[in-house]
Amino acid sequence: MSQPYLQTRPNDYPPPRPRQNHAPVAPNNVLGVFGLSVRTNERDLEDEFGRYGEVEKAVIVYDQKVSQLKDLMTQADRTE
Repeated sequence: MSQPYLQTRPNDYPPPRPRQNHAPVAPNNVLGVFGLSVRTNERDLEDEFGRYGEVEKAVIVYDQKVSQLKDLMTQADRTE
């Protein structure tokens, strides 16, 4: 009778992750938030995080795919 895969190869799963040497970063007050809805705006972030302290500035950075999607949604809204 054969043994299950993980029992026969315990040292091969999962493979080790390569170590990365990142440049040191000076401490700052920047907070990254990911996975936001395309309908989220800066005011929403200021209101939400303002409950925990002062928000100096909120900036949403769109990647190219989200930006294109947002442009298409805006155009569709104008034609309806």
